[in-house]
Amino acid sequence: MVLLLLLVCGGLTYGGYVWMTATVQRTSSTDRPSGTSVPSQATSAVSTATSAAAPATTSPMNLSVTFSSIAITITSLEKMGNVVRVHLKETNTTGKSVGYIYNDVARLILPDGSSLPLKNYQILGPPASQATQTNWLDFEVPTNTAMDGLILRLGGKGQALMDIPLKEHANISQYQPVTSTPNKSTTYGGEAWTITQATRSWSSGGTQAREGMRYVTLQLTIASTQDTIGTYWGTMFV
Repeated sequence: MVLLLLLVCGGLTYGGYVWMTATVQRTSSTDRPSGTSVPSQATSAVSTATSAAAPATTSPMNLSVTFSSIAITITSLEKMGNVVRVHLKETNTTGKSVGYIYNDVARLILPDGSSLPLKNYQILGPPASQATQTNWLDFEVPTNTAMDGLILRLGGKGQALMDIPLKEHANISQYQPVTSTPNKSTTYGGEAWTITQATRSWSSGGTQAREGMRYVTLQLTIASTQDTIGTYWGTMFV
């Protein structure tokens, strides 16, 4: 079984098979988009500010996306005076630390389209490898702001942005991975290459896709003329 990772613009097309006729370069990308270069130790920063002492209204959400390979569920939305608090559950299923901070990648979009920066937080960044945490993010808004028109924007400068409507049952299907099973084959170097599965996603390996780009992960089998199967892993950008 072979696992290849492609970064593409737009959707996956089977025309991409032409890459097989060129030399395959196995690379390991260490680039991080702007705003994500903070070391993993930053994730342990915890705010010491106290909650606003005002009657609160809470709305359940249960909205899930994957940002920079971190599974994030927005569990509820809370309004306390002129503070909107977004409650999160975050899981890092990768084998590595992911180094973003919410000051750089989280914005609240108001119904009039204006963007508000993060005001306060419980934990500044994502959980450690193979860990889960609960978290909250605070944004200061005008007191009369309508709760049903708010959007949480995830993504920093140069990254693929994810706009999540903060309302129950919001349609966020465009941010979910899309998988197909083409089972298409070609011959290269005397070997039969078969793409058994292709998955398009917004992030991979702890990194959010660049603006206008997506990751495509390919699973392949390679059978040689001696009927042996090789197993490889590589990363390509096209």
